[in-house]
Amino acid sequence: MNTKKNKLIVPYSLAGKWSVGLIGLCILFLIMFGLQIRFHINYQIGEGHGFFNSPGLAISLLGAVVSGILSFCLGVFAIFMKKDRSVFVLLSCGIGSLVSSIAILYLLHAVKVIFTT
Repeated sequence: MNTKKNKLIVPYSLAGKWSVGLIGLCILFLIMFGLQIRFHINYQIGEGHGFFNSPGLAISLLGAVVSGILSFCLGVFAIFMKKDRSVFVLLSCGIGSLVSSIAILYLLHAVKVIFTT
């Protein structure tokens, strides 16, 4: 197999490989979160029916956010410091930035709600 063509698709730096692995973990956590919502697994409704009262939902979504943010950081490090320009690293960096921006916007909204009430 042509190694130059392979470097364009698969990451060659350790940071790039970690970035791709973490975005895969992020997608797995999001699938777990969706399945829990769909089939009401560990989804407790009743008193204090907040998000953090259901540990399964909280762990899966927080795991997705943390792995997405770490994937973005490692992807940026791999792109700029290690010069890893493979397709998977660019995709994982893009998806990680999307997850990071959604998490930041959610946190800003939560802070706004706390200070306006």
